[in-house]
Order: sequence, then structure tokens, then C-alpha cells
Amino acid sequence: MRRIEALTGPEAVRLLREHDRLLSEVAQALRTRPDDAPELVRERERERRELEKARKRGAGTVGGSSGIDLDDLLARAVQVEGATVLASVADVPDAKALLDIADRLKGKLGDPAIVLGAAVEGRVHLLVSVAPELVARGVKASAIVKVAAAVVGGGGGGRDTLAQAGGRDPEKLGQAIEAAREAISSALAG
Repeated sequence: MRRIEALTGPEAVRLLREHDRLLSEVAQALRTRPDDAPELVRERERERRELEKARKRGAGTVGGSSGIDLDDLLARAVQVEGATVLASVADVPDAKALLDIADRLKGKLGDPAIVLGAAVEGRVHLLVSVAPELVARGVKASAIVKVAAAVVGGGGGGRDTLAQAGGRDPEKLGQAIEAAREAISSALAG
């Protein structure tokens, strides 16, 4: 036995208009046309599942990224003029992970100057974090990030304690990190 429900007349038209309105809202939220909304939703759901799987696999790593080893980064920190300086390239899935890594490193290094760079999807992302004690000694994150960004053909800025930048030339990421390291050393020496 089956039950069949149906709408006819003005109620059927009202229901169709309501469905059209809902589909338009979904398409607007997805920034696509209503005709493309179902496929885009399926694609985004696939991506969400893949990211969730990757996050679960990388639960013990920084920011869910694929294998950032904090101990390896910590080992790269050096003493410059009595200050802890860490300038390194980080293999991260996105620019947001750089901030998470910097926060975790600050907790382990005390009052450091940290420069992290990453090449993601053909773009360079740079982050500079400077402890207030080092800002008082003349090391300003916004000045350091501008030096590094100039090397990779980009720009950026921020505050004295935290700055970010982007660039177009991933091939020069190592040179940008080195330029930032030298700028920190010069500021500490002066």
C-alpha cells in the first residue's frame, strides 16, 4: 500500500515559486547560477570530505598540515645579538597555517623574531612575528616583511609585532627569508 500526495492549482504554483526562491538563495550563497548550484554543492562536499580526511590524518601536526615538524623548525632558531631568531620556509597547505605555526613557536621560543615563508599554489606567503621586547630594540615586523616581500615581487604590511605579505615569485622564497634574516640582524646590531 502506498500513499500519494499531490498539490494542484494555486498551491502547486506557490510551492514551485518557493522552491525557485530557495534555489536562488542557495545559488547566491554559492556565488553561482541556479543551474550550476547542484554540481557545485556536490564538488564542495567532495572537497570538504577530503579536507576532513586530511585533517584527521594530520591531527598530530600543526594546523592539520601535512607533516610540519615543530622540532625541526625549533632547531633552526639561532641567537643573534642576544635574541632568538627563526627564519625558515615552511611547507604548509595554506597561508593561514603560518599564523598557527608562529603562535606555537612563540610559546616554545620565548621572545623571538620569527619569519616564516611558504609557496602555495604559485604564490608566496610571508609572516613575520616579533616579540615586544625585540620591537623595543628596533626590530619591527612590518619593516622586515616589506624587505622580504620586495624580493619575491610583492608587498605587505602590518603592525610592529605581526605582519604578513604576499608575492608572485616562489623561486625566490629562500632569498626572501635570507633578506628578512639579514634585516633582523641589522636592526639588532644597530
